[in-house]
Amino acid sequence: MDFIKTIKTLVILIIATTISAQSDDTVLMTVGGQDVTVGEFRYIYEKNNGDGADYTSQSVNEYLDLYTKFKLKVAEARSMGLDTVSVLNKELDGYRKQLADSYIMDKEVVKALTKELYERKKEDIRLSHILISISKRANDGEIESKRKSALDILNRINRGEDFETLAKKYSEDKTSGKMGGDFGWLTAKLPSGFYDFENAMYTLKKGEVSELLRTPLGWHIIKVTDRRPARGKMKVAHILKRTNKDNPNIAKKEIDRIFSELSAGADFAEMASKNSDDDKSAKKGGELAPFGIKVYEGTFEETAFSLAKDGDISRPIKTKIGFHIIKRLEKIDLEDYPQFEAKTLASLKKDSRYETQKERVVEEIKQTAGYKLNQKTFDDFVKAQTPEIYTYKWQATNIKDDLLFTYGGKKDYMLSQFVTYLKSNTRMRLRYDKNDPIDESVKKMLDGYVKETTLKYEQSNLEKRHPEYKSLMREYEEGILLFEASKQEVWDKASQDTLGLYTYYEANKSDYMWLPRADLATYTVKTAEEKKVKDVYKCAKKKNNEKLLEKFNKKEEILSSEINKVERASKSLGEIEWKEGARSELIYNDKKSEATFNKILKIYKPMIKTLEEARGYVIADYQDQLEKEWVKRLKAKYDVKLNDEVVNQLKK
Repeated sequence: MDFIKTIKTLVILIIATTISAQSDDTVLMTVGGQDVTVGEFRYIYEKNNGDGADYTSQSVNEYLDLYTKFKLKVAEARSMGLDTVSVLNKELDGYRKQLADSYIMDKEVVKALTKELYERKKEDIRLSHILISISKRANDGEIESKRKSALDILNRINRGEDFETLAKKYSEDKTSGKMGGDFGWLTAKLPSGFYDFENAMYTLKKGEVSELLRTPLGWHIIKVTDRRPARGKMKVAHILKRTNKDNPNIAKKEIDRIFSELSAGADFAEMASKNSDDDKSAKKGGELAPFGIKVYEGTFEETAFSLAKDGDISRPIKTKIGFHIIKRLEKIDLEDYPQFEAKTLASLKKDSRYETQKERVVEEIKQTAGYKLNQKTFDDFVKAQTPEIYTYKWQATNIKDDLLFTYGGKKDYMLSQFVTYLKSNTRMRLRYDKNDPIDESVKKMLDGYVKETTLKYEQSNLEKRHPEYKSLMREYEEGILLFEASKQEVWDKASQDTLGLYTYYEANKSDYMWLPRADLATYTVKTAEEKKVKDVYKCAKKKNNEKLLEKFNKKEEILSSEINKVERASKSLGEIEWKEGARSELIYNDKKSEATFNKILKIYKPMIKTLEEARGYVIADYQDQLEKEWVKRLKAKYDVKLNDEVVNQLKK
């Protein structure tokens, strides 16, 4: 037993040692004194190889060689001082801010909204509401008056008065008001602008009443009356017979006849196509787009969702527009989260809930960071202000540069920094009216400044919280350095070093050869006279280009030619025999008013291209040589140390 335990212990130790050796912080190699960790290599290897990142010995060795060269060039770029060039640093700062904003918003705002919405879509909520509507043009006084009316109703409900009775009497949603405020079943997501409404309906317990809620429609009081697992979506086909007001029995007789034929085995799609009064869906065998709750009239919805399985057909039902027979095609449940996320992310950024969640995230960051306002410093500053703060002329005087707020003592912001922010944001100050309370206005200005600094504070900590962000920023930074160093050492030299380029061309010009070429004439004969076309074609066999044109263009210009040099492998030659004087077949256009054919005028033997003719190829090859020479110099200049043991552990 002791022997077995010893063996097990050794195995565990070996596994632990291997895992430890392969941890992301383990040094894989050192290039020019800079460590490259396993984590860094894994990130770039897997990103650039995708599905081909199989960690085979050959694959790892090849990529190590490439990445070593890359790191050598980055080391040289730093040696050249490119990491201190202001233009390049400004470019990097732009990337950093853009990426940081994306990480904070996408990782922490949109992701949270997506998960929240996904969970909410699993449940339908039935609710009643009382609406006190507000006109889009209402002023502040009217809005406040409506709020007080709604608040009075809410207070009466809280004192025990019946919700349904008050809804019937006061709700300005006349449809639901008649039913005691019953709005029926709802599910997320509600339209943009109704996020607070949605939050309340998913937060309240059955029977609970909300506080006042503001939406684009006005003030709401809602009461949750029931909850159920979400119905999801249903795909159906239907046959509709519209009701004729003058003779409603006709539609009933027709739908009964159709149902009888369906019961006897008639094809639903064919019956819908021939009989349905819904012209749009009839063309598709009665098929409707998938729908969820609250899309169609209640009777139609209830019947569709009551069908037990795909293929089931309902008995005729009546709605406001007529009689229907419904066939269930497919029940569509909520997809898996990754699919839902991919489909939903973009739309959430355009929803009003995005800004609401953003504010929430900012508050969470502030709390986590230990944000604390020096209230006395702020209050003293506010007391010293006059309505002039709302103008261009404003100047802050007698400012004591005290601490205004701090993030847990790790990052402090002084009053002078806030003053600078206010001076540089004149437009923000001008939005306020001279009669607006100064303390409230300056508080809003401070909130904007704190929001900005909070996001900056979070950006500065992103590398600790998100390793992939750190990797991306390293990639951006080193990519910029590599580009600029390569530009100076290789690309610019290859295109601007006239003597070097010419010398390279002279030493290698046999590599730039023209294959056998020919002057190919394309003749166009513009005439409907077939005899004349054939005369041109026949004469072209012996006459050269100039004499041919001269012969047939004496009275009118019916013949034209276009001459191009083409290589022997060119598709434009078609099936023409490779010899001077050879012609293609005649090709007529659709109207027989024009014909074309090709002729080889002259054949050229293989020859060396001039520098101008081969310039693009020569520059590319010269760049390759400069690149190789550069890498060779860098390998001699900088030490490269490979941790063979760690490399071998990477391989599979």
